Amino acid sequence: MYKPGEIEKRAEQLVRARRVGERITSSVITLGLLGEEIYRLRENLWDPPAYLYLFLFAVIGSLVFLWQYMTHKEMHIFFLWLNGKYQPPSTDTPMLMIVAIAVILVAMLFAARDPIAFGAVFSAYSVVVPLSNLYLSKQIRRALTDSRVALSEDLQGHDGAALAHLYAEALDVIEEYFLGRWQNTRFLVILLAGLSGLFLALMGRALQSPSSERIAYVVFIAVIVVSEIVIQIRRIRRDEKLDNCLREINEVSAKKHSQY
Repeated sequence: MYKPGEIEKRAEQLVRARRVGERITSSVITLGLLGEEIYRLRENLWDPPAYLYLFLFAVIGSLVFLWQYMTHKEMHIFFLWLNGKYQPPSTDTPMLMIVAIAVILVAMLFAARDPIAFGAVFSAYSVVVPLSNLYLSKQIRRALTDSRVALSEDLQGHDGAALAHLYAEALDVIEEYFLGRWQNTRFLVILLAGLSGLFLALMGRALQSPSSERIAYVVFIAVIVVSEIVIQIRRIRRDEKLDNCLREINEVSAKKHSQY
């Protein structure tokens, strides 16, 4: 019988990597907030770029904490639904990827005061995240394949076929969210927007045009906010579908137990 949850026992390194990333971001953000607050007090509060900087800083801070929360939640989704013989990688690659993303997120906080510095760090973020996602997608695809192999016997049987079909439906939902083409489109838009903002900031500095630097800030803020809105809508739809699968699984299981 297909019983999800066994992968969690074999994924201690992934869990440890996520915790290291959280500790890095949380500890550095505390110091960063203090430094940024001092910097803000030194700025002219009537200067529009100062407000754009503060808004961008708030957006990045929210992005960091959202990243911490969602990595925990999405790892829980894998542990809840996946099964099979998949063995999480024993190399240091997951640790390095998570630490790299955590460091870049923190760097964006400190770079927010300067549009050129932020554009450079954000462009690096726009490259590192898709590269890490390529590795993650490969592991997710392997885990999904192994889980479907484990489900195949139940699908051919009679007693567990109903439950197996529901688990298979949940695996399809996970595949659609994590491996769908929309992810690549989102990464491409973020990269192009980041490079565009960096170009505007460089042009503004070279031409001594404050308006170009302000537009660069607006581009950075807009792409981050819109991207997070899109992905949050996708997450809500994914969670609704998985909740429906889980509810139906519980109903089928309850009926089976009532028959005995």
